[in-house]
Amino acid sequence: MQQTRSTLILSLFALGLLPACETERSQGEIYEEDVLPPKDSLSVGDDIGLTAFAQIRPLGGSGISGTVTFAESDVGVALNGNIRGLNPGKHGFHVHEGTSCAEAGGHFDPTAMEHGAPSDTMRHVGDLGNLEAAADSIAWATGTFETISLDGPNSIVGHALIIHQGEDDLTSQPSGDSGPEVGCGIIENRE
Repeated sequence: MQQTRSTLILSLFALGLLPACETERSQGEIYEEDVLPPKDSLSVGDDIGLTAFAQIRPLGGSGISGTVTFAESDVGVALNGNIRGLNPGKHGFHVHEGTSCAEAGGHFDPTAMEHGAPSDTMRHVGDLGNLEAAADSIAWATGTFETISLDGPNSIVGHALIIHQGEDDLTSQPSGDSGPEVGCGIIENRE
């Protein structure tokens, strides 16, 4: 059975029905796996409600690209995504108050709190902590946040999702001292 399956896969590849594997990727280029999955395939908890996404683009020639999806559930807003082209290590990851990447402004903070870690009960709504890029320059974004929403006063829709060059120290005011912005995407409703 295993030999028959392998023969079938090799035959489909030889006929051009299966694509060849990529061996090299250019930074900043959007790839097929960056495309959002169908809304029905998101599974983050019970009673999935609104969904949104941000297509991350490079800032300042950084070469960063990726996609982050958001989905409401009974336990908060879950985010999931991947970002390519980052230097290995930690990078500040925040929702900013601005509605464009050119003018992102400060961290989204409709509740007038100080900057903090995602685990802090008193923090900016937009404080998502850090992404950590591996040696292959890819960072996976995952988590569920109770303070953000996709509608109402804490809605992040329409705001800039920013990735910073350096690590957010999670304490420095007003923004964690994470350095320049190197990636950005506007969070949009998903229909």
